[in-house]
Amino acid sequence: MTETCSPAPLLRCSPAPLLPCSLAPLRVALPKGRLLQPCLDLFRSLGCKDVMGILSSRRLVWEESEQGLSFMIVRPTDVPIYVEHGAADLGIVGRDVLCEEQRDVYEPMALGFGRCRLVVAGPPEIKDENLHLRHRLRVATKYPRLTRQHFLRKGISAEVVSLSGSVELAPQVGLADLIVDIIDTGRTLRENNLAEIDEIMSSEACLIVNRASHKLRLREINQLMRRIAEVIGTRDQGPGTRDQGPGTPDLLDYPTRDHRTIRPTREGGQMAEFTVEDLLRPDIYDMEEYTPIEPLEVLSARLGLPAERIIKLDGNENPYGPSPRALAALADYRGYHIYPDPEQTLLREAIQEYVGVDKAHVMFGHGSDELIDLIMRLFLRPGDAIINCPPTFGMYSFDAAVCGAQVVEVPRRADFSLDVEAILQSSKFKLGEKLLFINSPNNPDGSLTSREDLLQLLELPLVVVVDEAYAEFSGASVVDLVPEHPNLIVLRTFSKWAGLAGLRLGYGVFPLGIIRHLWKIKQPYNVNVAAQAAALASLEDLEYLRANVQRMVTERERLYTELGKFDFLHPYPSRSNFILCRVLGRDAREFKLFLEREGILVRYFDKPGLRDCIRISVGKPEQTDALLVALRKMI
Repeated sequence: MTETCSPAPLLRCSPAPLLPCSLAPLRVALPKGRLLQPCLDLFRSLGCKDVMGILSSRRLVWEESEQGLSFMIVRPTDVPIYVEHGAADLGIVGRDVLCEEQRDVYEPMALGFGRCRLVVAGPPEIKDENLHLRHRLRVATKYPRLTRQHFLRKGISAEVVSLSGSVELAPQVGLADLIVDIIDTGRTLRENNLAEIDEIMSSEACLIVNRASHKLRLREINQLMRRIAEVIGTRDQGPGTRDQGPGTPDLLDYPTRDHRTIRPTREGGQMAEFTVEDLLRPDIYDMEEYTPIEPLEVLSARLGLPAERIIKLDGNENPYGPSPRALAALADYRGYHIYPDPEQTLLREAIQEYVGVDKAHVMFGHGSDELIDLIMRLFLRPGDAIINCPPTFGMYSFDAAVCGAQVVEVPRRADFSLDVEAILQSSKFKLGEKLLFINSPNNPDGSLTSREDLLQLLELPLVVVVDEAYAEFSGASVVDLVPEHPNLIVLRTFSKWAGLAGLRLGYGVFPLGIIRHLWKIKQPYNVNVAAQAAALASLEDLEYLRANVQRMVTERERLYTELGKFDFLHPYPSRSNFILCRVLGRDAREFKLFLEREGILVRYFDKPGLRDCIRISVGKPEQTDALLVALRKMI
């Protein structure tokens, strides 16, 4: 084979140093909307000539200083962006917008005007409900990050619907159960028959400063801040405390200031309040959390059903469980007080015969999820990119976000097959694409990527990661191609076919040029002794486990046939241990909730392309029978 890709150039290396920032006149970004007029009043109070001229000329000059000020008026949500990236040196914005946007700026002082509150509100009949008992609320808002954070802290499951305006109408039109929005007097809530349920935060206008400008123009910025503090402080002193001459602004009409917040800086100065959240990475703070399946014990308590009555067909687990030899090995093992072998020597020797590839290519992880994370850490710097093919396993985009990487999405076709031509067209590497992830069989639909398509994709100058978590149910694998392709990685797991999902054990087959770097960054004791003992015993009981796999394949084909008999379901052919069904003429979420009330758990994905779909894991024959009985109740 002619090698078209060597992984070495794709590995992370030290970033290039940033260029110094050029000095520029002070530029101030002001927000459109409710804060604009108070901002104009503030600069008029500071002695600017023709303050209203900002609306036309966008240029003002200090009366008492030779320093010029350039003003720009932008959308409130754009003010922090302009300041963070240096298009403006300073800006004024509401604290609500600043907390939502989470931009890397200094917030040196609060200004005391534009006070309001960010609240949760809804119809009066919802106000007194226990929201924890609701399976999933829909919440409409212009503040998706703050909303998710609030409901997560409250332990309430909520779907956030992002809107750009008219949030208060969402409950009336059935778009959401609740809203999260800014209120001042509460009149808008009352006019739309909404009641306040909870307060998320209070807000007011605040001054923000670009970090580079703060260093380069510290004297001038501090001078401006002192002037602002004097103007606002004069109002705090009460009426009659200042001699207002002709032409001096009426400070009594100017909003008061309660406090001033100065963040600690390396340059020293006043230390003040801060929250730990201020120190978090903004991209992580804004990240949408991964939504796992609900634990059986939690669901049992919520439904009021004994755990043994619940039929769990939502997690793609093996209903037959581990090998008896694996259970015996766990019971008999006596070395739990000893740290595990960091190189999993015995396990790698045992697995090489099973996969047909030398152990030098194999690394084990705490689930294949850990290996996905390690691969991304090896290759991706912030700003690099992966290619993802949704709908697919959610951990690829999740881990990319954790690494600060971008995700180039190439959607699958309507039948969920891989769109190879679109991938080839998208791979122009304008965003630093380094990794392509392919789930085969694909979760959630069970489709396979052909060997021919894979060979074509391997010609691209990037690393192709094929996740074969369900390979044993498909009878197909490309693991044999790894030794001859320097840019192919294949991931496997013991969770599905061997029934060891609870012990978290996965492995990867890597080119030698990649695995030697992975050993550098792998945690030494990442696979515990219980998982290693159970996996070794499983590999000695292949006849038993393969018989269980065959039972599940047989039951999969029966389930596919039976599901196709219902006119409200369209099942997709699957080469895995689950079947995806498109729900026809009914709400898929309500369909899932109906089965849940019957004690049967299936997976519903609230994602584009899947909102009318459910995924059903293959269970034992008696579990399929119970599912079919429940489905017949819906006819």
